[in-house]
Amino acid sequence: MFEFIALLGFFAMLMPLASILLATPVFASLNQPSEKLVPGPKSATSKAIFWVVLLISAAFPAYFFPDMMDKLAPGLLILQRFAEVMLGVGAIMLVLTLVQDKAKNTSRIVASVLTLLTAFVMRYFTTNAATLFVLGKVFNQPTTNQIVYWALMSGFFGLIVMSVFHFFDRSRNPEFKLSSYGLSASVKNIVLALVLAVVLVLVGYAVLFLVDAVLVTDFRLWSWAVKTFDLTHLRTLFNYVPFFFVFYLINSVAINLNSNNTYMHGWKGYLVGILMTVGGLIVYLVYHYGLVFATGTAGYPAQALNSILLFALIPTLIVAVIFAKRLYKKTGNVYTAAVLNAVLMTMITVANTIMYFNVK
Repeated sequence: MFEFIALLGFFAMLMPLASILLATPVFASLNQPSEKLVPGPKSATSKAIFWVVLLISAAFPAYFFPDMMDKLAPGLLILQRFAEVMLGVGAIMLVLTLVQDKAKNTSRIVASVLTLLTAFVMRYFTTNAATLFVLGKVFNQPTTNQIVYWALMSGFFGLIVMSVFHFFDRSRNPEFKLSSYGLSASVKNIVLALVLAVVLVLVGYAVLFLVDAVLVTDFRLWSWAVKTFDLTHLRTLFNYVPFFFVFYLINSVAINLNSNNTYMHGWKGYLVGILMTVGGLIVYLVYHYGLVFATGTAGYPAQALNSILLFALIPTLIVAVIFAKRLYKKTGNVYTAAVLNAVLMTMITVANTIMYFNVK
């Protein structure tokens, strides 16, 4: 129980610490509190579309969880076909922009190109899954290899959904700007966001190492744990963190876009952010283990180990949602939270997972 209280304290101290650091001269330019809400759906139809898209986005990472974690051919074939369809959709979007808008609507062009590029990458990830994140010298943690592939595929899907939605809806709204996505920041502030995130992680782990040295314990609740690490873990972190950054950047944009608007904000915004990130995974766990208690057989018998991973992954992602929303309100950008979540959550994963050495 005390380890769990310490675990909660570890995460809880990071946001107040961020506020203190943002008040210092070093991070002063990064301190841009944002209470502005982006335009949200107004009509009954647009609200219905909002919820349908949200639920689909929440369901995707859970429905295809077994397929993406184990790179199962039937599921990957479906995702390949989806990517191919979106390649066509992206091409149509681009042609419509060039013909109808005379290539003057920059945001629609960007949305079209993003759809095309992301669909292309997603298709590559499905057709070449067997060669991606394979156990070796660089990616030397089999479980982390599974998680990073799942995370990237989920991120690609989310980016395609946001791009298509922007093209057909938000691109026509003059109130929508780059800042509406939290992406508007100077190079200096992006660098400061990186530094701030690293400082937060260093301070957090300094406390952990001190507690471990004095009391010989870490912060945990069952498999959800923040553990100390050594140099081998640190080297492994750098191999994985760029890929997790892509996921957390897309996730941060999606969270703030859908939970910080005139329709959904405040405490409801936090619930929406959590729902779209882990709602489907929670349903997956309830179904999987509910059948164990009801029938003696799990919902996904072949996913015994992968399903256990969700007991740590789900609360980790919930914390990431809270950090994404809190840091956006403090800084007005998504980069700080994306870097913090990428570095912190990747280190938590790497330090908790079996690591192989001398792999060819």
